[in-house]
Amino acid sequence: MTTNKTTGKNFGLLFWGNWSEVEKLCSRSFIKGQKAFLYAIFRQQFLEFIEHREFQKPHAAEFGDLCYLLSAKSVTDAPSFRSWEGIQPGREALVSEFSTLLEPGRLDLQHLMRENDPENASARDTDYVPRHRLLTLLHQALAYQVEFARYQKRTVPVISSLLHDYTGFVVPNRCRMTLRGHTQNVKCVRFVGEEGRKIVSGSSDCTLRLWDTETGVCDAILEGHGSRIWDVDATQDGTLLASASSDATVRLWSTDSKLTQMTLRGGYGDVYCCRFSSDKEHLVTGGYDKLVRLYDVATGTAVRMFPGHQLGISSAVFSPQSGMVVTGAKDTSVRFWDTLSGVCIRTLPGHLGEVTSVEMSHDGRQLLTSSKDNSHRLWDMRMLRPLQRFTGHQNTSKNFIRCAFAHPSLIVSGSEDGLVYMWSQESSHVLQTLEGHGLETTFADHAHPWGTETSSEGSQRYNGRKQVVVYEAVWNNIQGLLASCADDGTVRLWDWNAPSDAMTPSS
Repeated sequence: MTTNKTTGKNFGLLFWGNWSEVEKLCSRSFIKGQKAFLYAIFRQQFLEFIEHREFQKPHAAEFGDLCYLLSAKSVTDAPSFRSWEGIQPGREALVSEFSTLLEPGRLDLQHLMRENDPENASARDTDYVPRHRLLTLLHQALAYQVEFARYQKRTVPVISSLLHDYTGFVVPNRCRMTLRGHTQNVKCVRFVGEEGRKIVSGSSDCTLRLWDTETGVCDAILEGHGSRIWDVDATQDGTLLASASSDATVRLWSTDSKLTQMTLRGGYGDVYCCRFSSDKEHLVTGGYDKLVRLYDVATGTAVRMFPGHQLGISSAVFSPQSGMVVTGAKDTSVRFWDTLSGVCIRTLPGHLGEVTSVEMSHDGRQLLTSSKDNSHRLWDMRMLRPLQRFTGHQNTSKNFIRCAFAHPSLIVSGSEDGLVYMWSQESSHVLQTLEGHGLETTFADHAHPWGTETSSEGSQRYNGRKQVVVYEAVWNNIQGLLASCADDGTVRLWDWNAPSDAMTPSS
């Protein structure tokens, strides 16, 4: 009964044009969010002022936009208000619209009753929840997380899901774990599968080792090659491994049985690189004999060979968005090959030294190359023009120093000065260098005393510190880990921790 009485009173305020009381009604919190209804009230009141020629009462700031109405004989002379039927019909329309607001599901009548109860005056503005408040709170929470992320992007990050807290990519700053076991330098390292729960490393001791990234334990030693291993790769599902060796072979390994599934032969001399296609149906290899070979993984047969490079091929990669293979070679060129015809469709100049690695972004829009001219270059794949040049590291001698995409924002690489380098892809500035390789004796089976001693790769120890070469660094986004390998015989895993976490565990 009280609700009906209050509602009838509000209808009367609108119907009789008691605008001073209507303004009090509009100040109620349950009406404040009804923007369309508020506009209708103010519009009606304003038009009544115009109709009564009470020009002094409308808001002065609106005169400029409504000057035509002020000089017109009637409100309906203005094109925008020709549908206005007059004062009383306009008020009746307001009553009808207000009645619609009170329909079930539009406004809570119990809330309306409490709003007009003088005894609840102190709680009127405390129990009302504005519309879309949850969405606003989520936006505020995401903005807070982005603001206080350690690594700040200049562009606004894309939030793909509200099911997980946003965590901005942070630059690794400590060695989380050191993996020891190889007896000679470690030339290559790769995360196994997209999950990255394991990594595989290849060494000049002729073995591959599988490591658990959580515990640092070596799960398996894969033996079979007769000489050093230059490169290693894994399929996206993590079921197959491929290794390229100086014994002129490429071996395919099962991660389940830890045994060789197939040995690919065909060329002569060192095989420097191997890479699976995304569907794991093909494998591309390159090496000393200057030929790019495309293998059928199921049969182990070479389905196509691409001649054209003038010197040995150091790196090869599939383009994820097209039937194309990209290769880099010691002849300083980068070549693009059509996998169906075997034709070289483009040669990319630009580097002054041997090309030591090529890498494609996940979306296939960018190409990253490294060279012995002490630079890495980022290329636009559509226009085939350079976007950025990354410098600061060392890559001039006989080593294969590889670079990689660590994140859509970062580039990572090894270096001949023993550091892992990270650059901002946007600015090309060095964001971080990681030091750790070569700080201690690490070869597993025989430790050498400090002093000046040249290893088989030409690295030296000076005054208790070994001058090592970091060959490669790779990133796994799911694990949030960076893995690097060097000629000190170790693989190191890097992550980010607050500066207070001082101690670095080793395995």
